[in-house]
Amino acid sequence: MNRGLDFVISEAGKYGIKLVLSLANNYENFGGKKQYVDWGRRQGQYLTSDDDFFRNSVVKGFYKNHIKDCSYEA
Repeated sequence: MNRGLDFVISEAGKYGIKLVLSLANNYENFGGKKQYVDWGRRQGQYLTSDDDFFRNSVVKGFYKNHIKDCSYEA
């Protein structure tokens, strides 16, 4: 599923390059925390701010599921 990302991570490891992957951000154009909050609202959650990304258990669950989908064993 993430063959491109797998390749980048593998190549970085070969050359001793450390990567920092941003898995969420504040930029609407790239989804970011606003997207997770929007999904929470669609599920009936009362959310007043994009910062509810950090507080709401449903929204945090969406994020955790995304991380599980992206993760793998190196």
